[in-house]
Amino acid sequence: MFNDKIAWDGEVEVFELAGHPKAKLCYSWGLSDNDGKLDATNVLEIPPVNSPETAVMIAIANAARVRAED
Repeated sequence: MFNDKIAWDGEVEVFELAGHPKAKLCYSWGLSDNDGKLDATNVLEIPPVNSPETAVMIAIANAARVRAED
């Protein structure tokens, strides 16, 4: 939710990682753009990310920051 509106709705896949020095999990989801191409997002479970929900929130905030810088 952002400003009382749904910012994103979907499923987040959770993968266990082996051998990563900091993260034990990776959160992943995809969105299709208007051309039908899949845009995959992957976020490692490194603080402040500690759940699928925080992974999505951090990714949305980062995307907004990058758009604002352009």
